[in-house]
Amino acid sequence: MKNSIEENNLIIKREELPALYLAASKASQDAQRWYFRLIIANLLFLVVSTLLSSINYGVDPIKSMLVIVASLFLILSIILTVIIQLIRLEKDWYAGRAMAESVKTLSWRYITGTVPYNVNLSQSKVNKLFSNNLTSILKEKKFLSGALGGKLSMQPQISDKMRWMRTLSVSYRKKAYVLNRIENQRHWYGDNAEKNKNKERNTFFAIIISELLALGSFLIIIKYTNIVFNPVGFFSTIATSMLAWLQVKQYQELSQSYGLAAQELGVILEESKSVQSDKELSKFVLNSENAISREHTMWIARKEKI
Repeated sequence: MKNSIEENNLIIKREELPALYLAASKASQDAQRWYFRLIIANLLFLVVSTLLSSINYGVDPIKSMLVIVASLFLILSIILTVIIQLIRLEKDWYAGRAMAESVKTLSWRYITGTVPYNVNLSQSKVNKLFSNNLTSILKEKKFLSGALGGKLSMQPQISDKMRWMRTLSVSYRKKAYVLNRIENQRHWYGDNAEKNKNKERNTFFAIIISELLALGSFLIIIKYTNIVFNPVGFFSTIATSMLAWLQVKQYQELSQSYGLAAQELGVILEESKSVQSDKELSKFVLNSENAISREHTMWIARKEKI
């Protein structure tokens, strides 16, 4: 082993983490993507139905056609609502993320030689222990097994990079952990806290504008009673739909929790400077992983309340 290792060599790529992490993460992302697509489609169908029903065109057969099409979009919205409730994609989304984060935590304990994967254990023993722990996680989420296949499942559960990093000195293992886990996660939390804050503000402004347009339309209708298009219901539905979207996305809650997590990891980063022994590294990693796990636990708890 070289006396000096370049920082780039201490970076572990996403694909060098266990196959179970990669597959669970993809399963979670796929479920999340389809869940939001169905929610958006549901709200759009409702908005289009309201838009068509707002047109007061008094000439048949156009009037009848508008009523029929508006009814069809409303029926589609109802059907999607039932589908969303029945297939429960959010369950796979939450479970997939929980599984991925659990595997990631175990992976970093393995790499850093933290309890229960102490560096004094033989390679064969620690690998078997790690594999058994992955199996336990997989058994807890058996219902996800159908979504864990594909090319990602062919990746190794313990990559050569993970094995190599585990053999490094305490200082290099600490440095690898700080670079890949603490700083990376801290930047992610900080960036997403800002993004969610901006999205919450923009959505709030859009809701206010829609409500003002509804109010303005109402005042116009009072003066011009024979107007063909009555957009009051349309703008009101848009405002209501965006409120529903705001509740689903939870921008404000995410911004606050991510900001708090980023600050907490900043404090933990300072603590890393005093870590010098295997025992101190083990304690440091456990504290760090507990801090990250708290955010994930709070995230799932908030989502399950929706």
